[in-house]
Amino acid sequence: MQLNPDCVSIESILFDAMVKANAISKDNSEDPKKSAWMRAARTDKGVHAAGNLLSLKMQIPTDYDIVERINSFLPDQIRVWGYVPVIRSFHAKNLCDSRVYEYLLPTCAFMKPIPKELTDTPTNEDDIMICNNDPVNPIVKYATRSTPEVIQQRHDYRATKEQLETFATALKEFEGTHNFHNYTNGKAFNDKSANRYIMSIDVSEPLYIDGSEWVSIKLHGQSFILHQIRKMICKYI
Repeated sequence: MQLNPDCVSIESILFDAMVKANAISKDNSEDPKKSAWMRAARTDKGVHAAGNLLSLKMQIPTDYDIVERINSFLPDQIRVWGYVPVIRSFHAKNLCDSRVYEYLLPTCAFMKPIPKELTDTPTNEDDIMICNNDPVNPIVKYATRSTPEVIQQRHDYRATKEQLETFATALKEFEGTHNFHNYTNGKAFNDKSANRYIMSIDVSEPLYIDGSEWVSIKLHGQSFILHQIRKMICKYI
């Protein structure tokens, strides 16, 4: 979403379309001091949003439908759904009162771990090399990646009802207000910003994608901190 120099992004394409549609004047778009600044309820790297809310200064011509006009300059995979006039201080990211995240988890994560054997020499060309980065006493070992047989086992794996019930019950313990300093980076236990309010966490019935089994985990919270959700889920796997 973010606008970066010499980089194609959703924001850069949307900004150009809005200029062409006269939602942002061309003069203002070329002057950094006057140009509209889009502020988004953004997502982190690796996270996908079904939709995004932007706040910005824009012109609204009265002689045509501005939404339809903007969409005419956008590729099919990017659409503007509408606009609402707001107060000048409105900020899409900071004034969001809650967020819903959906995390898809393959149920093969519940399989018993398959121990990896470390060897002094590689046994396959795609082995993982593990080293201690010690220039004085370097230690290098190799671990084999998953074999085709293990990959097939994961694809065919089906979680039991008891496993899913235990997992869902465990995640319910996170509901309410808790200190999540151990679920992120760089926050001390007495840092008040580590306190977060989780309204609900729900685990779906199994669903199947290309023959493998997954569950959907929906988390509704006031706000989240870096790595919090993935560490919450991994804690009970």
